[in-house]
Amino acid sequence: MQSCFGMQGRNLFGEPGDEDILIDDYGMIVLEEPDAKVGLVSLVTPRWRLSVFEEGDWGQLFDLENDPLELNNLWKDSAASTVREHLTHRLLQKMVSLRDRRLSPTALA
Repeated sequence: MQSCFGMQGRNLFGEPGDEDILIDDYGMIVLEEPDAKVGLVSLVTPRWRLSVFEEGDWGQLFDLENDPLELNNLWKDSAASTVREHLTHRLLQKMVSLRDRRLSPTALA
């Protein structure tokens, strides 16, 4: 059985003549470990790390500037709800921008 999903991403090494590669402020880490109980997607900025888990209605939000060891999860902290919503939106935008454009909607049927 052949997978219908491609590899998403951007070549950061570029091609000859591509000296102006833009790397935006938001980095995305997708964790898919075979031994993991649940998948997760994280958006990491210079200040924050937001992780959304595949199952359940929970996640992680860490202020990397004030909590570099990631000991205080702010996911349910009402004072951080605006940050959580903003980063969740940015994560969704990043995931959409990295989608495999080679697949048509009928390819999954």
